[in-house]
Amino acid sequence: MSPNRSILYPPPLCDVLGCDVLIAQGVEAGGHVHGRMVAFALASQVLSETRRPVVIPGGIATGAGLADAFVLGAAGVQCGTAFLATDEAFAHDYHKARIVESEGADTVRRSRNGACAT
Repeated sequence: MSPNRSILYPPPLCDVLGCDVLIAQGVEAGGHVHGRMVAFALASQVLSETRRPVVIPGGIATGAGLADAFVLGAAGVQCGTAFLATDEAFAHDYHKARIVESEGADTVRRSRNGACAT
């Protein structure tokens, strides 16, 4: 197993445990991300180690990204931020406005202790 992966259970163990699906979350995903690999590289490794369905969250916000995930062999994707600014989302209007007005360079990564990560 690669030291760059932050994985709760290695894919072969997930097969033994009978997991229904594996989530290969890359550093592009929002929230609490502890790994250091980009989503598609991680998903490629996980897909090579299991026959279970793999879902890719992280950085997928377009149909092209969805298509790329399917070409790689993923069973699906998880989109979060892409839908955060919709009317249906329960996020605060200020938060929605910040998302809509932002650009890729506005992303700030923080380490576990809250300091800006490099």
